[in-house]
Amino acid sequence: MEFPFRKLPNRQNVRQATDFVPEADMSKVEACVVCFRKMSEVHQALAANLSRFGLSFARLGILAMLLSGGDAGMTPSGLADEGGITRATVTGLLDGLEKDGLVERIKHPDDRRVLYVHLTKKGRDLVAAARPTHLKRVASLLGSLTEPELQQLMALMDKIGAGSPPTA
Repeated sequence: MEFPFRKLPNRQNVRQATDFVPEADMSKVEACVVCFRKMSEVHQALAANLSRFGLSFARLGILAMLLSGGDAGMTPSGLADEGGITRATVTGLLDGLEKDGLVERIKHPDDRRVLYVHLTKKGRDLVAAARPTHLKRVASLLGSLTEPELQQLMALMDKIGAGSPPTA
């Protein structure tokens, strides 16, 4: 989740916006800004943790999809579709991952136009090394919440998502 600005509006900025849009429910706007601010902090903390392994969220996503795809590998278009990203983005990610020796592209034996992407041993080893640290960091970010609070948070996030229009 990328945010266009490092400095998100604070509560005082939101309250001042009431002067411009008096009909808006500023408590909801303020709550949304607080959510963005906290998610930005979580994103930055996790990104910093992943960078220790030379990974970004996007690179980890590709590696994780390939790992879950098994030995058969995946096509670049399959990775794009599953990841909800453009084929051009996948190509750029694969170029970097291949250069780092984490994936390999193998031409289909019967159709040279078709490529399959596979994790290399180095790629599998990197995922195996990064996964525990990443998951522990994720858990630590929510470590102050009790189990009922976590359930409530997830229910509230589902409720917020239910109010969102579907993406095209």
